[in-house]
Amino acid sequence: MLPSLLVAPLLAVVALAAPSADLEDRAVKPCTLKTTTAVRYRKCASTSCSAVGQYAKGAKVKVSCVKSGQSVKGETAWVRNPSGYYVSAAYLTPNLDKCGAQYLC
Repeated sequence: MLPSLLVAPLLAVVALAAPSADLEDRAVKPCTLKTTTAVRYRKCASTSCSAVGQYAKGAKVKVSCVKSGQSVKGETAWVRNPSGYYVSAAYLTPNLDKCGAQYLC
């Protein structure tokens, strides 16, 4: 066991170290999309689930994650917002590729 006089300065040096560039590159970057029309957000990734509310056309939708669900206009991807509700990607722009694979639910 190290004497406390040696441990305290060591802990101070560790606490001051800057995060590595590699760690910053792997961090999930925020992703926000816009609605192309007024669209309802739902409790699950299907139009058969209850609609809880609605986004106006041009509203910003923060992306928590993306999952596969019911096909809407040929699009099976659904976006989950931070509140846990889903919006079909068929009504969002730009393409979900902007968000990246780290957003898969």
